[in-house]
Amino acid sequence: MRELVQDVRRLRGSRDGHEFVMGGGERLADEDAELERPRAMAAAGATWWMEWVSPRSAEDALRHVARGPPVV
Repeated sequence: MRELVQDVRRLRGSRDGHEFVMGGGERLADEDAELERPRAMAAAGATWWMEWVSPRSAEDALRHVARGPPVV
């Protein structure tokens, strides 16, 4: 991720305004362990983290969404 961000900034100049989105896996049950991934991506220059949510029942989906986004 860091190399990609550096390449884009080098090719486009030092102008800000680029968003760097990183796709991710399903969130881990251990919140502390889970935060390692988005923190590492943010340190590399990612500005967005997308969480993958597997197909599930409506009740499970609501519980998952109720957790809210990880706070980095």
